[in-house]
Amino acid sequence: MRTAVVLSGGVMVLILAVAVSCAALRSPGRPAGPETVATRYLGAWALGDVDAMRRLVDDPPADFADQHRALSRALRVEDIHLVPGRLVRTGDTATEDFTVSRALSGVGDWSFHAVLRLVRRRGGWRVAWSPATLYPSLAEGGRLVLTRLGTAPSSPVAADGRGLPAGSGVQPYLADIADRFGDPDAEDDPGWAVELDNPGRSAQRVKVFPGRTPKRVRTTLDRRLQAAADRAVGSATAALVAVRPSTGEILAVADRLPEPKGAFLSMSPPGSAFKVVTAAAALSSGMSPGSRVGCPAVTVAARRTIHNDHDFDLGSVSLARAFAESCNTTFARLGVAAGGHRLAETAAAFGFGARFDPGVAAYSGDVPGEAEGNALAEASIGQGA
Repeated sequence: MRTAVVLSGGVMVLILAVAVSCAALRSPGRPAGPETVATRYLGAWALGDVDAMRRLVDDPPADFADQHRALSRALRVEDIHLVPGRLVRTGDTATEDFTVSRALSGVGDWSFHAVLRLVRRRGGWRVAWSPATLYPSLAEGGRLVLTRLGTAPSSPVAADGRGLPAGSGVQPYLADIADRFGDPDAEDDPGWAVELDNPGRSAQRVKVFPGRTPKRVRTTLDRRLQAAADRAVGSATAALVAVRPSTGEILAVADRLPEPKGAFLSMSPPGSAFKVVTAAAALSSGMSPGSRVGCPAVTVAARRTIHNDHDFDLGSVSLARAFAESCNTTFARLGVAAGGHRLAETAAAFGFGARFDPGVAAYSGDVPGEAEGNALAEASIGQGA
C-alpha cells in the first residue's frame, strides 16, 4: 500500500512504501523496533512535525529544528518526497536507506539517497541523527547553498547517450563534469547549482541544474553497471568504482563515503590491497612465488611491532601462501628489506601518484620514497602514510 501525505499549500509531500497513520506516530505500548521508529520518523518528517521527529532522536542538538528550516530556506524547497528502502540491523545499530527528492522553486527536482541511522539505547531504539541525515556529506556546521551559475553547464549522460539515475551515487561527480564541460558562450539561461559548504573545506558543487539548452556530454559511465554499483553499495558507508583495465575508462561510481567525493579525493590508507605492490617489489628484487618466508603471529619490522589479524601464525611458508593469507608480518619485513625507494618505484608502476585526467577532481595517491624504519613497515602493509 502506498500513502501520500500532503501538507497545506503543497509545502511538503511524503510518499512511503507502507502506510503511516497519525496514530502510529503516537502509539505507546511495548518498545518499538527500529523498523517502527524509522517509519514514525519519516512519517513525522512528512507531516512537518519537527517536535515529533526530535522526540525520536537520541540526544538531538539544540538547533535541530533550525537546521531543517535553514536548509529548506536556502534551497527554496517547495515539496519533499521520501521513499524508505531496506532496513539493515546489526546488533544495537541499524540503518535504513531512503531516497530524498526535493522540488526547488524555480530550479528543478533534486533526488539522492540518504541513510537514516538508528541505535538502541536503554532498551529502546532511537534515531542517531546528524546533519548527514539531511544530506550524506553534510558535516556539523556545514550548509547547502543554492547559487546562480555564471555560464551554462553541460548535461552529462551515459556512454549510450541516455540519462543517468537522479538518485545515483555518481551524481556529485556529474556536477563536476557539467561545470567543466559547459558552454561559456551560451546566452541562454545558465542554470543553478547546489553547493556543499563544510567548515574548513572549499565549497563543492554536488548538483547542477542546466538552463534551457544544455550541451550533452557523453561520459564513459555504463548505465547497467552504474545501477548494479548503486545496489551493491546500498546504505553502507562505502564506495565502489568500476574501471575497465584495458582502457582506464570509469564505468560506474557509487560513493556513499562521508567525505564529499571521497572515492576520488579521500586520502585513506589502502590497507592490505597494497600488499600487491609490496609483493611485486619483492619479486623484482629476485624472489619467486615459491621463496620461503616467515609468517609469525607477531614481528618487529624496523622498530614497529606488527601483528597478523587475530595473531594467526603460519610459520615458514611460500611467498605465494603468505600473500594469499595476507600476512602482515611477512610483508612488513619484505617492505623494509626492499627499501622505501624501491617500494615507491613499484607503486608508481601501479599508478600511484600518476597524473591522469578522469574529467573530475581526483587524487591518485602517494607513496613516500623517503620512508624508512617504522613508517616503511607501516606503508608496506598499506597503513601509515
